Amino acid sequence: MFGPDNRNIKQIRKHNYFMQLIKKYFIAGIAALFPLFITIYIIAVIYQFTNRFVGNYINAFIFDNYNITIPGLGFVITVMIIIILGFLSTIFVGRKLLPLLEKGFLRIPFVTNIYPPAKQLSNYLFKRVDKKEFREVVLVPSLFQDSYSIGFITNDSSDNFIQKKDKELVTIFVPFAPVPFTGIIILVPKEKIEILDVSIDQAVKFIVSGGVINPS
Repeated sequence: MFGPDNRNIKQIRKHNYFMQLIKKYFIAGIAALFPLFITIYIIAVIYQFTNRFVGNYINAFIFDNYNITIPGLGFVITVMIIIILGFLSTIFVGRKLLPLLEKGFLRIPFVTNIYPPAKQLSNYLFKRVDKKEFREVVLVPSLFQDSYSIGFITNDSSDNFIQKKDKELVTIFVPFAPVPFTGIIILVPKEKIEILDVSIDQAVKFIVSGGVINPS
């Protein structure tokens, strides 16, 4: 009496289960391809940009004189220019010249609103200057009740503040997600700090990802 209905219910369940599997694998595929796609896309954009604004002019000169063109010439030249600039920035002349050029560059209107944050991000990602100042990853009481924030110890003590508060205070930098080179400085009593068994890089990845990537 109830046989056909039961078969229909089983078929619907199998169909729903199958669709859930498809959805699960589709999302997993997107997650696997997304960073690869972004990387390839950025490389392709840089390749096209450098070829259009650098390679085309040089290739036109080569073609006029030798009747040949060199694919990817603009990209290769751009990479060589970056390497040369990197070399110059590390020697004495570059360390003296680049700050002067930067100072003049900052006098251009609107540049002061764009260049300094971009430089901070560049230093953070490539030179790792800010990370070297971090000593340990800690949990500190958050502004919200019964919650905590991740922070980095930047100084073990602040003598001037200790004299005023009569407590052993530790200087903590609490970064903002997803841009960890911005944040707030707080002075926290040492007894309220919990040191985490997490590396600086793991904590930074956790912050940049908005908490998606958990420290292993």
